[in-house]
Amino acid sequence: MKVVIFGSDNYLMKLMPTFDHFYRKFWPENEWTTEVVSQTVAVAEYPTRLTGPDENFSQQVLRWVAQEPPDEPFMMLLDDYFITKPVKVDVIKHAYEVMQSDPRVVHINLWVIGDDKWKWQYDEHLGEFDKSECRWLFQNQAGLWRPRLLRDLTRQDENGWKMETQGSQRAKEYPGRFLTVYENAIDYVNYMGREAPRQEGIEWLEANGIDPIYP
Repeated sequence: MKVVIFGSDNYLMKLMPTFDHFYRKFWPENEWTTEVVSQTVAVAEYPTRLTGPDENFSQQVLRWVAQEPPDEPFMMLLDDYFITKPVKVDVIKHAYEVMQSDPRVVHINLWVIGDDKWKWQYDEHLGEFDKSECRWLFQNQAGLWRPRLLRDLTRQDENGWKMETQGSQRAKEYPGRFLTVYENAIDYVNYMGREAPRQEGIEWLEANGIDPIYP
């Protein structure tokens, strides 16, 4: 498995040093390969795959997944997810093993999303969503994905927000199982809002002795 960090030309160079600092601090012995996916800007911290000058996040994702084995799970992060606590590596490893052993599982949330609740217990670490009742089946928060899920449900004319909202509606009819952790396997602050840093992120950086970043 690999960890894939999606970033944009607009923010990547300014956000990556801080991302990298907390990523290494709270996941110091990550045994998996880490890769950055960017449009035209490469970073020094990790191998970077360039997708070209995409107009939106959906196009970037589609160009990346087109080159990936469709069923090999990977972990998705974004470049503004600043990790705040030690990562629960054992839970992530378990989730990966589940996806390798159960081909019906197409996605596992590693971060508990809003008020969406699992309905059935899958095992001691994971619950399963009732797709008809879940609002956010297709959100770009930390999780394990099969590339074919992104390939099948992403539309290139949708921005990141529509990709999530419309993709979640399409996911209700998708033939696969969607699971979630009971408690966060990875805790982080989502630093960027749509146009500017979130106040929560600014305050968290300041509390950790780091000047706020204004891309």
